[in-house]
Amino acid sequence: MSNGRGDGGREPVITVDIYAALYTERKVSLSEVPALYAALGDWNAAFTWNDCEDEVLIVNVGEDYSTATILTAGSFYDLDRGEGAPAEVGWELTEDGESVYIEMAGDVTEHPIGLVSSRATGLELLMRMPDFASVVERYRWRVEE
Repeated sequence: MSNGRGDGGREPVITVDIYAALYTERKVSLSEVPALYAALGDWNAAFTWNDCEDEVLIVNVGEDYSTATILTAGSFYDLDRGEGAPAEVGWELTEDGESVYIEMAGDVTEHPIGLVSSRATGLELLMRMPDFASVVERYRWRVEE
């Protein structure tokens, strides 16, 4: 099993898929993530740690939000802020007020409010890598439906 480290075990490697005018995929070191994250502006991107392994973290980020999904023990789980979690200022709500419209992989989708977090939360999760166990234990996760 990979530990998500590149370059001979020195630093975790993050795969970044950027959905702008043209799709771009890059491999970056963990130390490069904060600057790239900040430079995205309103572009949508997915940051993946340990891609195609047994333990994976995927952070989807947009202009003012993030979502996170982990793969562990053969199942996917979404970061869960809980029932009744408030929407952030600026999020576009659906008619029923229970979901928000966000961009994922270049497409606009409805996502339950409780599964959408602040942009800063996504970066916080990424910067914990390769300590995957702390992400699993410290945050609340819901089995993906």
